Amino acid sequence: MSINLKQPLVPMTTLKMFNASSRLIGIPKEKVQVIMTIPDITTFNDELHNTIFEMQDLTECFIITNSSFDAIENMIEECQLDASMISSDFKTFAQTYKIAFDEHCMKKALIIIDKNCQITHEEIV
Repeated sequence: MSINLKQPLVPMTTLKMFNASSRLIGIPKEKVQVIMTIPDITTFNDELHNTIFEMQDLTECFIITNSSFDAIENMIEECQLDASMISSDFKTFAQTYKIAFDEHCMKKALIIIDKNCQITHEEIV
């Protein structure tokens, strides 16, 4: 493992997941961390679903949303998603990664963090 000084290091962030567990982002891991911020979870689609499951051996995926409890619960059931990969704990994360519109909403984004805790890709929509 070597650190590329041209890429930013990731601040460590704790997320409370939908299943009430806590997960850490920004610590060295065996898998690449893929973080998708999806303000409206109902826009989650089959293409995203298929990509997550095709890459699950190589990546640890996190979906962060500011959708309602019911909307998240419906999407978990409809798409058979793991509740431990979804979080509505978006406020601190959105401020830390500078993707907050305001205290109630965040921007849609894709952030990829390598095994060395460096952001290798960041796309904010």
